[in-house]
Amino acid sequence: MRLTPLEPEIPSVGGFTDDNDLFGYRDFAERFANLVCNISEPLVVALDGPWGSGKSVFIKQWAGLLRERSVHTIYFDSFANDYCEDAFLALSAEIHTVAKSALGGNKSVTRRYFNQTKKVGAVLAPLMLQVATRMGTAGILSLSDLEVGNDAVKAAARAVGDEAAKAMDKAISERLRKMAQEKATLAAFREALSEIANNLSRQKNSEHGGVYPLVFIVDELDRCQPPFALSVLERIKHFFTVPGVCFVLVTHLPHLETMTTSAYGTAVDAHAYLEKFYQLRIALPERGDKPAKQLSTYFAHLWKTLGIEFTEPRQGQLIQRDIELLATAHNLSLRRLERVMTNVALVCTAVGPRRLAVAPLIAGLCVMRQTHPDLYKMAQRKELTWERIREFLQPAKARGIQADRALDWWRYVTVGGALTQDRVNNFGETLIKYDVSEPRDLLPLMAEYIEELAQN
Repeated sequence: MRLTPLEPEIPSVGGFTDDNDLFGYRDFAERFANLVCNISEPLVVALDGPWGSGKSVFIKQWAGLLRERSVHTIYFDSFANDYCEDAFLALSAEIHTVAKSALGGNKSVTRRYFNQTKKVGAVLAPLMLQVATRMGTAGILSLSDLEVGNDAVKAAARAVGDEAAKAMDKAISERLRKMAQEKATLAAFREALSEIANNLSRQKNSEHGGVYPLVFIVDELDRCQPPFALSVLERIKHFFTVPGVCFVLVTHLPHLETMTTSAYGTAVDAHAYLEKFYQLRIALPERGDKPAKQLSTYFAHLWKTLGIEFTEPRQGQLIQRDIELLATAHNLSLRRLERVMTNVALVCTAVGPRRLAVAPLIAGLCVMRQTHPDLYKMAQRKELTWERIREFLQPAKARGIQADRALDWWRYVTVGGALTQDRVNNFGETLIKYDVSEPRDLLPLMAEYIEELAQN
């Protein structure tokens, strides 16, 4: 048994299989691929979806689909690279790796790109160093300290009279010269990148009859440290946006807006600011056309791949049914459903033939711990009220899901009284057997099955 699900097996070429396309995204992926492969202009696409919606699995499947079409495709996990001080070298290294592999490391176009990358890195290095110094001195340095070549300016500030004027004139001339050099360096880098893209495209054109862009996927952007995430956006905009290259930013845009506001203040319109960095926003479909069916499919996949097997099979079947009903009713995200299933796995290891387990209560607590932690804590303290439970189960009733059986049990443990269904009318004798003094004690007992292992 596992506590966390394995990522579906995704072929690097092909991407989608009957086993891993749990949500029927292949048609959407085909249309998305058609769009990207038929655009000739520089393009940056934002693939938007909330946390836990399955973006990373989908984009890896999509990358495999592109490679099946013989499209050069780069997958870049930005979260795994956010230890870098600046995104430029991290992004450029990925392109150089593809160029070496596909075109050859000694080919002139590959060497030219590598050399131009080093020149841009040399331009950026002093700025990155001085930014780091500024951060290390708690912002004591002034904004003028960030200017490249300002040593001459400092010398001029210490001089007097005519010498100061001469030094200032020299500093300004030096800065203007360097700005012209930096502008030429940037232009040369973009030209070298265009050459790489054109050579890759011509290679595929001769082999497979299609003229495709180099597709660069940037995943996990919304999980990065804000400075690195914004650096990725800005470097793509200023250095990498050239014909023949398509960037796909996989992220949750509202979270990126929060990062932007945090970095630049509330006076900045974060939504308008981010729109400068992409031409097209595409929303990941919400688990296909039938969310409830798709969630049910993923639930069955998790139950199987986690290897959950209760000692009492009937007990496991009831818990499985009730978890699925509640997950569907509350329309859980895929990631939240995974967390719920971790709770179920913990219960599975704790419950045995000699431990009391009431399926509706266990199912409700496993879901409640992730969706309504305040109610879960109240249940542990035996403070949960019948009114709050009815609110928690209301989504199930509203969707026409039969929640009466669960309601019977929750009413029993919150307000007491006899259970209404014949098959559990004699449950009081079971409580005595397990040394439970009153129905309300059942809730902390059921929660203990999760907590006794989760705490460790």
